[in-house]
Amino acid sequence: MSGNIDIREFSINDYDATVAYQGRGLGKRLVDECLEGLRRAGLKRVIIMVADDNPRGREFWKACGWVEITGTIEMGIDL
Repeated sequence: MSGNIDIREFSINDYDATVAYQGRGLGKRLVDECLEGLRRAGLKRVIIMVADDNPRGREFWKACGWVEITGTIEMGIDL
């Protein structure tokens, strides 16, 4: 890893590669490396959204140490 992290929006084109990494046990390590880069950049909190019909995704993120945020409602707007 070069030490540089490019942060961008996850797209559907990333899905297959992400599942492949998770299946080989590399997903958590990559998440940890990414989070460490964000910490070094000074970020204090990262929030992700996982679809409620994606239990595998929720379990993956929980295994990486993420917790569900209760008492919130997702909101959005299409531009």
